Amino acid sequence: MTTILLIVTAVLTALIAGLFYAYSCSVVLGLGKLSDTEYLKAMQSINREILNPVFFVSFMGTAVLLPISTFYIGHKILFLPCFCWLR
Repeated sequence: MTTILLIVTAVLTALIAGLFYAYSCSVVLGLGKLSDTEYLKAMQSINREILNPVFFVSFMGTAVLLPISTFYIGHKILFLPCFCWLR
């Protein structure tokens, strides 16, 4: 169960990180060359299109699973002998 939780959390986090990275490396550069009204229209269009079930599951799944994984794994790590100084 722990392995599955960590894999799902890592995959969702990687998906969101990849989305943000690709957006900053490509879309932001292209949007910077638009006029103000074109920029506004483009951003509104992007914001409408990104609201879909795949993005929602990835984004909210990461927001929910990261704290759960951290608590679950961190709680187990504290009981290892080498981490006795953290107790």
